[in-house]
Amino acid sequence: MRIETERLLLRPFASSDGAALCEYLSQPETVQYEPYDVFSKEQAVKEAASRADDPAFVAVCLKGEGKLIGNLYFGERPFGSRELGFVFNSRYWGQGFAAEAAKALLDAAFREGVHRVFAECNPENRRSWQLLERLGLRREGELRQNIWFFKDGQGNPRWQDTFLYAILQEEWLRQAAGTARKRNIVLIGLSGCGKTTLAPVLSEALGMPAVEMDDEIVKEAGKPISAIFAEDGEKAFRDMETACAKRCAGMDGVIISTGGGVVLREENMAALSQKGLVVFLDRAPMAIAGEDLADRPLLAQNRRNIFSLYEQRIGLYRRYAEVTVENNGPISETTKVLLQKIKEARAWKN
Repeated sequence: MRIETERLLLRPFASSDGAALCEYLSQPETVQYEPYDVFSKEQAVKEAASRADDPAFVAVCLKGEGKLIGNLYFGERPFGSRELGFVFNSRYWGQGFAAEAAKALLDAAFREGVHRVFAECNPENRRSWQLLERLGLRREGELRQNIWFFKDGQGNPRWQDTFLYAILQEEWLRQAAGTARKRNIVLIGLSGCGKTTLAPVLSEALGMPAVEMDDEIVKEAGKPISAIFAEDGEKAFRDMETACAKRCAGMDGVIISTGGGVVLREENMAALSQKGLVVFLDRAPMAIAGEDLADRPLLAQNRRNIFSLYEQRIGLYRRYAEVTVENNGPISETTKVLLQKIKEARAWKN
């Protein structure tokens, strides 16, 4: 099995993957919630050979360079079910790779006839169960002290609870079949990346109304965003932004242009992505720094802030994006690429 996504290649393991496998299975933070301890180089080499003979393990590599950055587990279970698991190199966390890989695998499996996919997760492993929820799996239950992997210093089992998540084939296919009239397009990216410019262009091309979240907040507050920051503080603005995001998420068939910091609160993105195709407009910070930033509260005083904000938020933008488009050239070219990617996005197909 080989599956390609925008950034990744999913393939079977090879016995030669030992060194790359060791790179992440030797990381304590990566195996913290796994039923095994950190691997030595020798153990990783043996594990790679074992996985090469086990189709349940799927290697996830960066497309192009071919670097192994993690793996999925997709074990066969009775009655047409599969168990999903994922482990990724911590150096690549926060960039949306696990979601991109798991989504591609689930889509292929359900279209080939798999009936149900489930996953079990330690409640303390917040990253994992939040990813499962973003993929559309529902929490079916919580098992109390049902399993242990290690013992304490006195030889007693370290019992742990388990969250159980699952999704059915019909639910996945229904989720993936949202039409343009029932789906929104959500533009994310730094201030100055082109969201406000591209929203009306997309609106005309797709026949969908555009909503500018910052404009909605200004109308509600009765004053400019810069005044909200100066007079009420950033937290007050973020609270208004969250309320606005939830209102916009309830709309149907609209293009939503968000503020640059909307990704800072997970509840914002959980709401916006429920019915929306999330598009990250990635523009070089150097290009943004050359723009008029007078109305950008976090950038107006010091243009160099754009570089630090980019570093702080790039992982979040990539994490939530279903489609990523670079906006460093003519708007006409960006629009052409963006429209094509929206058309190709599985979540957007009829």
